[in-house]
Amino acid sequence: MKPLSAATGHPALTRLHQSLWITVLMSLLFVGLFVYYVQAEKAIDQANEERLESLGLASELRQSSDDLTRMVRTYVATGDLVYQKYYMEILAIRDGHSPRPLDYRNVYWDLILGDGPRPRAAGAAVPLLTLMEQAHFTQAEFAKLAEAKANSDALTGTELAAMVLIEASGGDVAARRLRAIAMLHDAAYHEAKARIMRPIAEFQEMVELRTTQAVREAAHFAVLVRWVFAGVGLLLGFTLWQTYRALRHTLGGKLEDIHRQIERLGRGDFDEPIPVEPALQHSVLGWLAETQRQLLAADTEHRRSAAQINNLAFFDQLTGLPNRVLLLDRLRQTQAISQRTGQYAALLFIDLDHFKTLNDTKGHDMGDLLLQQVADRLRQGVHPDDTVARIGGDEFVMVLGGLGETARDAASATEAIAERLLRSLTRAYTLRGFVHHSSASLGATLFLGQGTSMDELMKQADLAMYRAKDAGRQAVRFFDPAMEAVVKHRAEIEDDLRRALQQQQFVLHFQPQVNSASELLSAEVLVRWQHPERGLVPPGDFIGLAEDSGLIVPLGRWVLQAACEQLACWAGRPGLGQLSLAVNMSAKQFRDPGFVAMVLEVVQHTGADPRRLKLELTESLLVHDVDEIIATMQTLQGHGIGFSLDDFGTGYSSLTYLKRLPLNQLKIDQSFVRDMLDDAHDAAIAKTIVTLAQSLDLPVIAEGVETLAQQRFLQQIGCHAYQGYLFSRPVPLDVFEPLALAGTLQSVA
Repeated sequence: MKPLSAATGHPALTRLHQSLWITVLMSLLFVGLFVYYVQAEKAIDQANEERLESLGLASELRQSSDDLTRMVRTYVATGDLVYQKYYMEILAIRDGHSPRPLDYRNVYWDLILGDGPRPRAAGAAVPLLTLMEQAHFTQAEFAKLAEAKANSDALTGTELAAMVLIEASGGDVAARRLRAIAMLHDAAYHEAKARIMRPIAEFQEMVELRTTQAVREAAHFAVLVRWVFAGVGLLLGFTLWQTYRALRHTLGGKLEDIHRQIERLGRGDFDEPIPVEPALQHSVLGWLAETQRQLLAADTEHRRSAAQINNLAFFDQLTGLPNRVLLLDRLRQTQAISQRTGQYAALLFIDLDHFKTLNDTKGHDMGDLLLQQVADRLRQGVHPDDTVARIGGDEFVMVLGGLGETARDAASATEAIAERLLRSLTRAYTLRGFVHHSSASLGATLFLGQGTSMDELMKQADLAMYRAKDAGRQAVRFFDPAMEAVVKHRAEIEDDLRRALQQQQFVLHFQPQVNSASELLSAEVLVRWQHPERGLVPPGDFIGLAEDSGLIVPLGRWVLQAACEQLACWAGRPGLGQLSLAVNMSAKQFRDPGFVAMVLEVVQHTGADPRRLKLELTESLLVHDVDEIIATMQTLQGHGIGFSLDDFGTGYSSLTYLKRLPLNQLKIDQSFVRDMLDDAHDAAIAKTIVTLAQSLDLPVIAEGVETLAQQRFLQQIGCHAYQGYLFSRPVPLDVFEPLALAGTLQSVA
């Protein structure tokens, strides 16, 4: 929508322009008429003032004549010279020989008694006749006044003569006074007085007629102007109303409303739409409403872009959790809060167990689904104020605050949360119809305030997590300073382990497997590390590291090849050629895509009889991808290779899966054998395993047999194959071969 200023042909704007011009012209006409009306009213006043002034001058002439008569008569009658003085003052003022006093038009001389205050001068002396000439009288009017003035001046001659008679010396004073009084009261004096008053009266009639007519004409004209002025005022009001309507139609609303809406736009407040009537869509308010909509769209887009940028910068795109950058910021805030409140906080490092196996066997899309569900469970497992972040791969980090004022309380609270999280993470996941089981290892470290750097806290939690993995996974461990030394030692061992593979520092030991008559049936091969400096290293010190580092795959190949070479070496030898060897296979090794090809290639290359080779699988392998495991086993079994299920009863295997597995043997785990004579539950489990094996027509062997009593109990429940210290520890080849050649192993218990 274009601004109205740009819409040159807009009807509303054109009408507003026309209304404004008409209003301006009417306003100018109204002002002109108002001035004219004021002047007409002033003309009335001026006419009245001229009338009053004219009558005032005539009145002054008459008054001065009357005052002169009173003064001279009083002087003649009393002889008081003050009246002579007053007479001469009046005459001097009227003739312009003395300044005119203030308020002269009042009945002034009647107020002067004795030696009272004198009138105050008002300016230059001006003759009364001159004032009459300046009063704009008509010629006839002025002639009447001039006649009256001349008659008054003639009368003053009689009055002066009377005063001279009084002032004369000698003779009879009383007689002179009587004669002077008679001069001022005889018929001639009164006739002279009348000659003054008659032209004044005629003048007043003439002025009254003229000025009254002028006032009447001025008043009539003023009324006419008043009506015209009122009419123009009504027209101006109408044009103002029209202009208001045009302005409102152009603006679309009140100025205060438009001002308020502009202020809202200036503040960036776009939430409440600007209301506009349908007929005013093209007004200024309509333009503001359209501008608001456009700004709102732009603001929405800006917010969306800002949110997207913020999301990319601070959040993991797969799970929606905070990433490492935001995690560190939240950790910094938690440290500051802990410093201020004195409350302990914790950092948790969570790593999924065997996540790579899921990616390798089911694909990364399935792994992504698992990570998303794990993220949801972690979010639901903590307080909304706590932070859950994903920092890469299958690694998650949590920051927990407000755990207590003592390390003991904080550790207890953290352990409770961690255990709850671990239980949540072990519940089955549904990944596109596929049921998947998983677990996690969790490391935790506590902190109070900002005494420990964030990098150090991350390192501590990471170390604790690896300690949890070393403890068998699906566990929680707290950081201990000694763990750093363990990790360093672990790194050294890993380096040595890689070197050992290159330099062939491994040897095989053999542990006999016998029947109830102690006759040698087969042996389990166990790898030992012949370290050049530390001597013989037991498997517990390096097998777990080999699993975590991925070295278990090349190490497992070496063990398999060494076992097959030994089988090939024994082939055809009396007392040895009939022996079978059991080789342990790790889950990581078994899931390696090239596992089948590797086994068959080793068997073929060494010339070993595959029927004499038995691969031992742990029950934990069956947690994932059982169908693929079964297919792999069937392929190898088709080449004569047998399988034994190790550690049976310790994992999560389903009896349905167990029935489908192409097994050749079940192995009772030593954890049940160890305490079965004292623990009814272990004894019951051992009996159940034997019964299950018999129902599946599978041979069963018990490991960890260390006493004759254990052997007898196993024999009583139907287990007739054994492996353990009761018969022999794992021994090197040079010790094992004589035992094998003897055929029967005596109990060493």
